[in-house]
Amino acid sequence: LNEKRLESIIGLQDKLRLAEDELAQALSLKDLEEAKLKGIGNIIDESYKIKEQIYQALMQEFEPDLDDWKAEIERETLTIKFNEPDIFFESGSATVTAKFQGILSDFFPRYIRILEPFFDNIREVRIEGHTSSKWETATNEEDAFLENMKLSQDRTQAILDYCLRLIGLDENYSKRIKEKVKTAGFSSTKLKYDYYDREDEAASRRVEFTIDIDEKHIIQNINKALTDD
Repeated sequence: LNEKRLESIIGLQDKLRLAEDELAQALSLKDLEEAKLKGIGNIIDESYKIKEQIYQALMQEFEPDLDDWKAEIERETLTIKFNEPDIFFESGSATVTAKFQGILSDFFPRYIRILEPFFDNIREVRIEGHTSSKWETATNEEDAFLENMKLSQDRTQAILDYCLRLIGLDENYSKRIKEKVKTAGFSSTKLKYDYYDREDEAASRRVEFTIDIDEKHIIQNINKALTDD
């Protein structure tokens, strides 16, 4: 009887030790998860902080010019929208007008100077061309879309060509900018609509400079926070 009682006591002690180990492990895992979640939160906070810093820098630099340029800065996407392409291009043409050349000469070097300190956190600076769905000589919607696609692509390329000539001859500086600045023509895929849900042709025809934060870098940091002990 004494041996059985002893075995029972030993078994109970083993169970208690196991329960204590499991509790300690659970508490440790909880602390670890809390630390990881805090790390992820810090990463996300840093991303928002960087975007807000860029926005404030852009507004401080360009707010006095926006009305004259018929432009606006979108806080959420860090997009600068030039909203009157009739001023910047002749109808149906990708040739940059003298007036738009003057705007770009004033805008782009300052724009790059502001963004350069943030380049490590920027994946891409993209010049976007957008059109309405209309094309005067098109016989159907598909032809209009394709003509506008070519036009939007040609216009963004013409803008980039002109902008790159503005940044000087420093090879390293030029190379870094070329790695970041890209173009994209969207044709009529991102139309604007009025209050009555009708296509706003004037608002749809626009040029935008937009900034993509390096989400890949953020995701890598999140994955690291999830896997590091």
